[in-house]
Amino acid sequence: MISEERFWSLIDVVNHDFDHFRDQLNTMDKNELKEFVWMFKDKAEEICEDDYLDYILEDIESITEDALEDLSGWVVGKGKEYYFNILNNPTDMPSQISDETPGINIQYEASQVYYKRFKEHLPAS
Repeated sequence: MISEERFWSLIDVVNHDFDHFRDQLNTMDKNELKEFVWMFKDKAEEICEDDYLDYILEDIESITEDALEDLSGWVVGKGKEYYFNILNNPTDMPSQISDETPGINIQYEASQVYYKRFKEHLPAS
């Protein structure tokens, strides 16, 4: 099972060197890689709940499901400190992506590595 510490250390790696992050994914066993993707998705979904959506919609009229997925993935991709600040302070939830920090593409990259290595689609969590 992937630990919280390992998860956040991988997020930190991706923010400094995407190629090294990809190398790290390629060293993970099947279960660890699967759990990384699931943990990323769970964390992103946690900040898509109504408490956070209310604050997003204060600044914009509406948001598509895809845009919300991108935004929540970006928040996770910003790292542990940023993520937990948002989790504990929904009023700080941004309404848009404001920099080039990798976001949902972290989850996509891990899913692609999984598919290439194990010749199967990642099962649903």
